[in-house]
Amino acid sequence: LPTMMALMNVRSAGREDGRDCSTIIKTGKTPNGWRDITFLRSTSRANNDQVGWIAAVTPRYKLVLSSSDEPWLLDLEEDPDELKNFIHDPRRKDLVTSLARDLVAYGKTFKDPYCASPAVKSQLSALSSPPGSPSRQ
Repeated sequence: LPTMMALMNVRSAGREDGRDCSTIIKTGKTPNGWRDITFLRSTSRANNDQVGWIAAVTPRYKLVLSSSDEPWLLDLEEDPDELKNFIHDPRRKDLVTSLARDLVAYGKTFKDPYCASPAVKSQLSALSSPPGSPSRQ
């Protein structure tokens, strides 16, 4: 919504979710400090004991968390069909930590209930710990 409002030169209330991408659309250049990441989640399930999934997505990677499965790290360059889980790949520990921290920050900022689900919260806690810490062994 912030992008559409800015493109129409309409002032927003400032409480809307999302980021203003109008500079990128208008100039083709990314603003300083811009991170190309977005957050997605599935719709709710009828059974409120389990949430669907929530993900941090970059142009190359997806970190997907769910209360009904282990975390998944997808590499869209190496596995465009999204069949292989790279979550335990030691070369990607720093990446997983970074994406998990991004999801934690997103969940706090937007009070996303999926991030507050006990299973997802536990996964986020373990994954956002620095590599080499006891919870990441």
